[in-house]
Amino acid sequence: MSETSMNNNIFYSNNNNYINETLTDLEKDTLGEIGNICMGTSATTLSTLLGKRVNITTPRVSTCRGTEYLDEYERPIVTTEVSYIQGVEGTNVFLIKKEDALAITEVLVGSDTDLEELYLSAISEVMNQMVGSSSTSLADLLHVSVNISPPVVREVTRDTQINSDGELLIKTSFRLEIEDLLQSNIVQIMPFEFGKKLVQTLIGEEAKPEEPAVPEPKVQKAQEPPTSRMPKANEKEVKRMQNEEKVDLKEVKFESFDSNGSEFFMNHPELSKNIDLIIDVPLHVTVVLGKTRKSIKEILDLNRGSIIVLDRLAGEMVDVLVNGKLFAKGEVVVIDDNYGVRITEITSEQIKDN
Repeated sequence: MSETSMNNNIFYSNNNNYINETLTDLEKDTLGEIGNICMGTSATTLSTLLGKRVNITTPRVSTCRGTEYLDEYERPIVTTEVSYIQGVEGTNVFLIKKEDALAITEVLVGSDTDLEELYLSAISEVMNQMVGSSSTSLADLLHVSVNISPPVVREVTRDTQINSDGELLIKTSFRLEIEDLLQSNIVQIMPFEFGKKLVQTLIGEEAKPEEPAVPEPKVQKAQEPPTSRMPKANEKEVKRMQNEEKVDLKEVKFESFDSNGSEFFMNHPELSKNIDLIIDVPLHVTVVLGKTRKSIKEILDLNRGSIIVLDRLAGEMVDVLVNGKLFAKGEVVVIDDNYGVRITEITSEQIKDN
């Protein structure tokens, strides 16, 4: 059973260890910066999904206990719980208003859909992608591999029973702005211990309260002789010597690689051995027939027999990518029962890269 001493702000746990239940300015700044970076990536992901400018700014870090963080919200609200299972261990809970979730869902699937039936599934997918990109940023920040479990999304109403043991929590509030749609808040809740561990992992040692700076003793600096005492004749001599020093600059000449590969290696047989070392390295070749962009609603409406119209005309040349890089263009042919591509053009991008 836990015991709390309110006088000295010390929280006693079951194993008789104790932690300071207040956050220092350094810890607040560090947690705010972690949240700023991770939510910045999430904002980019949400902006891509909605096709609107999204801004998530101004993190405010504080502490609370139990379900106190729900007091500032008028229910129903939507919560998303995320568990970190690799790299760091802990949980995060994100809160947004239900009306904000409905507005985001309407942009994704359209207003002619029953939003009440669909919005939890839509928000679950949105938060899955946002938290996924956020965990990638966290992994880069902490220099560890971070994995998460699938987010759990649910609606919390006045009648929802929430079990709470009065655990000490860290609350980080962000300002959420979506172009021409809404201006609201999104709140991140994490256990106090988890937040402390994040800070320690990032700064390499436990954050300590700031101590007053001790003034350094003043050290009398040796006075350097003024340059004006140099004799005038010596100054003129130095300037004359500096003017006489000339640097012979020559233009750097590089070997031309404009000739074709066979001629080049015929003229440089010593390099053929080097190319033999990598000649068998496999490359991934992809042929792009065409692309298109559709909303989540349009994807959900697809079924067997549906036709997707691409952005390329019939008979138009297709792109040939090598390791994801545009290499050539060609036309589709059929060889026996297989498709093939007849190369008709090596792209200028490929020539520049060579």
